Amino acid sequence: MTAPLLWAAAAAWALAAVTGLAGARRPAVWAWGWTTAAGGAAALVGGILMALGGHPTGTLQGSGSMVGTLALRATPLAAAFVVLLGLVALAVGIYAPRYHSPNSGTATYAVVLDAAFVASLAVLLAADVTTFLVAWESMTLASALLVLRYRARPGVANGAFLFLALGEAGFVMIVAAFVILATQSHSMDLATIAAHAQRISLGWRTAAFLLALLGFGFKAGLVPLHIWLPAA
Repeated sequence: MTAPLLWAAAAAWALAAVTGLAGARRPAVWAWGWTTAAGGAAALVGGILMALGGHPTGTLQGSGSMVGTLALRATPLAAAFVVLLGLVALAVGIYAPRYHSPNSGTATYAVVLDAAFVASLAVLLAADVTTFLVAWESMTLASALLVLRYRARPGVANGAFLFLALGEAGFVMIVAAFVILATQSHSMDLATIAAHAQRISLGWRTAAFLLALLGFGFKAGLVPLHIWLPAA
């Protein structure tokens, strides 16, 4: 039951993005909000079922001509974060129509917001390095566009630039960390990398850890890597 709910969440957010294209009209704004909230509810319930399941469940394994094999996996570790994502999407979907006025800016924002939700869900369910990196970069680019929601206001463009620049710097470090782990474990599968972690030499593990700490630290806004956060 978990996989259908997670697919339903992604489908609802995709539908909400399409609905949001008509965000210049009040009925469309409400339809976008409630569809986004429905996706959040599906993710919330799916996350709870993931946690109760107690074991990893493969949800998708397919091939793509441009990025290789894409794979998603529902795991108990990801469950808590899927629940949080669902709660955020549910709350945003309920409140957003009351906050955003119908206009072209709202239409653009609606599309990008739901794209960010889909990418975030893919990050949490990624089962291999390729899937994770594609989802992570998609989430970053969508989030940068969200920062530009009111781009005419002073400082908004600067905040978006800092967010994107430091996010991309962090992304390079994350890629480097994964390159080390994948080459040393001879696998792109995240579960396999984790299972073989102790076989990787201490030096390589330390290098990967430091690169990941800096890379993810930029995105998380850890001090002193948080200089983009006040501006954004």
